[in-house]
Amino acid sequence: MWKPYKKGYRLPEHWSEFRGKLSVIKPIVEAYQEVKDFADSIPADQLLDFVLVRIKNEALSMPYGDVVEQEGAKATFDVLRHEGKDIKMGETVTVVAPGFRCQDPAGREIIVAKAIARKL
Repeated sequence: MWKPYKKGYRLPEHWSEFRGKLSVIKPIVEAYQEVKDFADSIPADQLLDFVLVRIKNEALSMPYGDVVEQEGAKATFDVLRHEGKDIKMGETVTVVAPGFRCQDPAGREIIVAKAIARKL
């Protein structure tokens, strides 16, 4: 439900919070509109592929955005970078879905989402 802001003076923190929320919701809305536009004109399997690529590209457009492991890659399981059921640290796994990372303003790596892994 849409709620208008109360009129009046706003602190810089309010504007920063607003810009942050806007930067999150705008790409989601744009992706939704693209999917709705294509939904009736292409087969469902192609639509799913389109949606997955669109979401991945949006995630990679984050400042200094990058993937944590590629889909299908073999990796050594690390609980800080991977998710998986009944997998121990150091086991060799296959990456089912990539994770995503970015850098904060100080240059530290931030894991936004861990890569999903399965045992070989």
